Amino acid sequence: FNEAERLGHLVKTKSTNETYLLSSGSATFTFGTVDLTSPAARDWFARVIRCDMLGDASACLPNQAVAEPVDGWMCDFGEYLPFLDIRLNGSSSPWTAHNV
Repeated sequence: FNEAERLGHLVKTKSTNETYLLSSGSATFTFGTVDLTSPAARDWFARVIRCDMLGDASACLPNQAVAEPVDGWMCDFGEYLPFLDIRLNGSSSPWTAHNV
């Protein structure tokens, strides 16, 4: 989250241009959503998957390789993309991007 936010890869609000925070299960479990309409965010996310999840050291930044790849990963959180008050990098409307 911190790296994605620092690099500007998370969905922003239209009204304040801040990272759009969501919660699931409880108010204390908050998260942002990667803006997959942004080519830079997609490239970053692909690197994270290759390095941190698949253990591909060639995709890792210096001193960032993981010892072992993960055994599983739940990735289908597209339903959390909000419809209102968000700004996406691409030209897609939130309504269209949500279903992609």
